[in-house]
Amino acid sequence: MPREATSRASSNSSSNAFAAWVAPLAASVSPSEIESSADLDRTVAFYTAAGFTETERHDGYLRLHDGPVELHFAEEASPTPGQCFIHVPDAVKLWKQLRHRSASTGDR
Repeated sequence: MPREATSRASSNSSSNAFAAWVAPLAASVSPSEIESSADLDRTVAFYTAAGFTETERHDGYLRLHDGPVELHFAEEASPTPGQCFIHVPDAVKLWKQLRHRSASTGDR
């Protein structure tokens, strides 16, 4: 095999081995942005209606979890607007859950 082809094959083998080694680590790590909240109790009420579970709370800090999705919130007196994209497999189902919660609690 020519030297160039041997080098390329060795490089591909190394990158495949690295990818196989990193894959389980990458699957267990998901970046999370910390959103701000003026009222963590109200934030919990909203997201638990959508199926999330409160998994951790400290003074001024909240973490919610639903399957592979994790949301983090920090309590701030004057929260700044933020953005968070949450992909859900069934948006209509989630909308109905939130609508039902709104109707039963009077929140609009």
